[in-house]
Amino acid sequence: MEYRGIEYDVRMDMGARWIWTVHAPVNKQGKARGTRSTAVEAALKAIQNWCSRNATHKAAEDIVDAASPNVIAGP
Repeated sequence: MEYRGIEYDVRMDMGARWIWTVHAPVNKQGKARGTRSTAVEAALKAIQNWCSRNATHKAAEDIVDAASPNVIAGP
C-alpha cells in the first residue's frame, strides 16, 4: 500500500497482533492491537510524522499536480 508516496504494509503476527512497516528512507516498524484498521492508522500517522520532520519530502500527488499543465499557480 502507499500513502503520500511512501509504501507501507500491515500484516498479522503469530500473537494476533498487527505489525505495520513503513518503507521510508529509514524503515520504521510498530505493533498494534485490535483491528487491522488500527494498524493502518498507526502506519499513516508514522508516515505523516516522517513527512513533517522531512519537509523536503514531496508527496507523489504533489509532484503529479505540479507537473500538470492544467495547474494554475496561486497569487
